[in-house]
Amino acid sequence: MFDDKSIIALASPSGSGAISLIRISGSDAIVLGDTCFKSIKNKRLVNQKTHTIHLGHIMDEDRVLDEVLVSVFKGPHSYTGENIIEISCHGSTYIQKEIINLLPHREPMLLIEELINIKKLFSATAIVNVKKDSFFVQGHFPDNPVMPGVLIVEAFGQAAAALTAHGLDKEVYNNKLVFLMGIEKARFRNPVIPDCKLELKIQAIRTHGRVWKYKGDAFVDGKKMADAQWSATIVDKK
Repeated sequence: MFDDKSIIALASPSGSGAISLIRISGSDAIVLGDTCFKSIKNKRLVNQKTHTIHLGHIMDEDRVLDEVLVSVFKGPHSYTGENIIEISCHGSTYIQKEIINLLPHREPMLLIEELINIKKLFSATAIVNVKKDSFFVQGHFPDNPVMPGVLIVEAFGQAAAALTAHGLDKEVYNNKLVFLMGIEKARFRNPVIPDCKLELKIQAIRTHGRVWKYKGDAFVDGKKMADAQWSATIVDKK
């Protein structure tokens, strides 16, 4: 979902105190913070100017973790030259851990950056920002770059896994993995050209038993680019 170079860490001395500071830095820092911050004025962090401070709450779905102040620093005008947000939260070690755990590190192959319009274990929309410097551009038709169809399918699978993770009890899901089992009726209707936002509208069509099934459509600016049906299974981590 997010750039693997984004770093989430406690920036204040470890241990309990009145206030703790959690810093997120990297190209996707502001987007990452935006996924769990709810402003008291319904502001989106991604739409705010650099060097601004915002009052709100860190949310775990509908659960309020803490009332916080979030400072936004946009590169190249931050003190490190990259995007940074700083979360000033209450200083208990429990709150520190809860917030950091809510913002997991992402691997390079994680493609989706947002999951919105979520209906628990039923449907959601996933966002993939297809960038000009995406890792596949250099080798996949360098003069005419196109997002590979196999990566669109991979993004569908990741969106389904995220929808499943969102809907299951965290203690249950922490010991599980979602594996893609099969692809059915995949069609690539138009090429996905870098420098666009790919919206994946997915729906679960079977959510019981060992094998779950999903369907999805991919759009850019309202134009359908691909569609597919696929199956996945939830297995125990080894």
